[in-house]
Amino acid sequence: YRAGRLSKDEAERLLAFCNNAGPSFILGVVGVGCFGSLRTGIYLYLVHAFSAVLVGILFRKKAPVSGQKVRYSAPFEPVPAFVRAVGEAAEGMVRLCGFMVFFLVILALITDLTGLNHPVLLGLAELTTGVTALEGRPRDLVWAAALLGWGGLSVHGQTAAVLSDTDLGLGRYFLGKILQAIFSAGVVTFGEIWCSNGAVSVTKTLPYRLRNDAEKPVEQAAGEKSPKKGQEHPHQGPLFAAGFSQQGQAGGAAGQVEKTQHRRARRRLP
Repeated sequence: YRAGRLSKDEAERLLAFCNNAGPSFILGVVGVGCFGSLRTGIYLYLVHAFSAVLVGILFRKKAPVSGQKVRYSAPFEPVPAFVRAVGEAAEGMVRLCGFMVFFLVILALITDLTGLNHPVLLGLAELTTGVTALEGRPRDLVWAAALLGWGGLSVHGQTAAVLSDTDLGLGRYFLGKILQAIFSAGVVTFGEIWCSNGAVSVTKTLPYRLRNDAEKPVEQAAGEKSPKKGQEHPHQGPLFAAGFSQQGQAGGAAGQVEKTQHRRARRRLP
C-alpha cells in the first residue's frame, strides 16, 4: 500500500484476514505447551488458516477487468536496504515488547483488584497469557481456537502502531478478527460433534494434562477412598481408567509367570 500497488479499499480488506498467528506459536506454545500434543497444534493451525480463508471470502470484491498490464520496477540498493531492514526490525521489536509489557501490567492489576483470572478474559487482552492459562482439557480446545482467531488487544495495538503512518482504517480489521474467532470456535465445535458419531475425535486423543490431579495418589494413600472396580475416577476420565486397568493386567500377568517358574523349579529338585 505504501508503494502504491494497492488501493485503500484493497489494503483494508486484506488486513482483515492476513494478520494471523504463526505456525511456530500455534504448534509450539499452544499445541505442545498447553495441550501436550503436536497433533492438536497442527489441528488448531489448520482451523486457524481455514477460518482466515472464510473471512477473506466474505470480504472479497470483484475487481474491474483492465486490459492494461502494470509493471513495477525499482532499483535495488543493498546497503540502504540492509540498514532500513535492521532499523525497522529493531523498531518493531520495541513496539512489540512495549505493548506486551503494558497489557501484562494491566492484567496483573485487574487480577489483583478484582480476582478475575479466567483464561478467556486474559486472552482477550493478551493472547499468550490467555492460552498458557488454559488447563489443556478438551473443552479448552474451543477457547484456544477462538482466542487464536481474535488475536488479543495487544496484537491489535501492535497492528495499529505499524499502520500509524497510513490512512488505513481498522474497522474492517476488527470485524474480521471477530468473525475469525467465531468461525474458529464453530469449526472446532462442529468437528467434535461430527467426530462423536463414530470417527476419531481430536479431543479424545489428548493426554489430559490435569495439573490439579498430580497429588491424587498421595491423597489416596492418606485415606482417600479409591473408586470402585469398573468405575472411572471423577476427575481423570476414561484415559486414566484404561491406564490403571492395563497396569493391573500387566502386574497380574507378571505374577502368573513368576508362579509358573517357581513350580518348575520345585519339580527339578531331588
